[in-house]
Amino acid sequence: MASVSINKNSDESISQEETERKLREKLELELGSKEREIAALVVDTQKLQSTLIKVKETSVAQVEKRKMNNVSDLHVFRYLILKMF
Repeated sequence: MASVSINKNSDESISQEETERKLREKLELELGSKEREIAALVVDTQKLQSTLIKVKETSVAQVEKRKMNNVSDLHVFRYLILKMF
């Protein structure tokens, strides 16, 4: 009887160790997957930040260009009005 009990406990111990090993492997795979997702998100974030900086620079340049054009147009308009009188 004692022999059967020892074998049963040994089998349960091996089964528990196997279950824990499989769980650990699964968790390691999931962790690796999440790490790859995070790395991809970091790259995407860096690209978006770079794009945002370029858009801001372009917008500022366009606004300045329009301001200069408006000033130039006002000078021409003023000159034409003065010329009329």
